[in-house]
Amino acid sequence: MPDTYLIRNVLGDTVMDLKQGLVANQTPITGWHANGGKNQLWVIRKARDGHNYKIQNLESGTFVDLFNGQVVLEPPLCRLD
Repeated sequence: MPDTYLIRNVLGDTVMDLKQGLVANQTPITGWHANGGKNQLWVIRKARDGHNYKIQNLESGTFVDLFNGQVVLEPPLCRLD
């Protein structure tokens, strides 16, 4: 098994969570309370170019990407009560 990471938002005390570990394109990644699920574990891999990195979800095997490859200057805000 590769090294995995739980990526935590220290201000909100939530972690990166791939919704239900789904493999469909455009599946949301949100902040959620840590629950031990594999959908909250991430593998950080060096890209082929040797300079960049990719973030892969352990459960689904899919990669993090911006919606439609957009450049985001201000990320959308979400709230978890």
